[in-house]
Amino acid sequence: MALFYFLLALFYFLLEPQIFGYGVGTEWWTHITYMVCHANILHLLMNLIGYASCCKMNKALGILFPSIVCGFIGAIVGSFLFVPVRLTVGFSGVVYGMFGAPVGWLLISRLRITSNRFFAKYIASVIVGLAIPFLFPGVNAMIHVTSLLISIMLMYMYGFYREFINYMHKYKNSAQNKISIA
Repeated sequence: MALFYFLLALFYFLLEPQIFGYGVGTEWWTHITYMVCHANILHLLMNLIGYASCCKMNKALGILFPSIVCGFIGAIVGSFLFVPVRLTVGFSGVVYGMFGAPVGWLLISRLRITSNRFFAKYIASVIVGLAIPFLFPGVNAMIHVTSLLISIMLMYMYGFYREFINYMHKYKNSAQNKISIA
């Protein structure tokens, strides 16, 4: 994964491609700083409500920090891949990434949903959140969807990594117990 980001950065900075929507003279930091700018107070309020609900949900699952990291990575990669001609502002790419993180986590960890009401609220939030960019003109839906999908993929890989480390730790402990008994 790190190799992918390195090659993407190398391709972007050395060859200055036009496929990303940015040409010569556009600074690299605009892919990050667009998240702190908002169109109006309602836009900021909606992002804060989404962020607060995502934090509550991800904290309940025990994946708050990894979901925030996945959200940021998804939003930044989405901004590199799908840069619109119009201005892109807002923190919603990270929020959508935080909505996607539990999906990847639940896929790999095989946790059982203990509260159907909680899960129904989550599904309703994701459906409404995915519908909003397509209902309002001028909203960059591609960054939202890309951030959601990349976050699902990253959390799945993170969960797989954690499962692998736990398996290796158990294997190491069982091997040491067998050696000490003999």
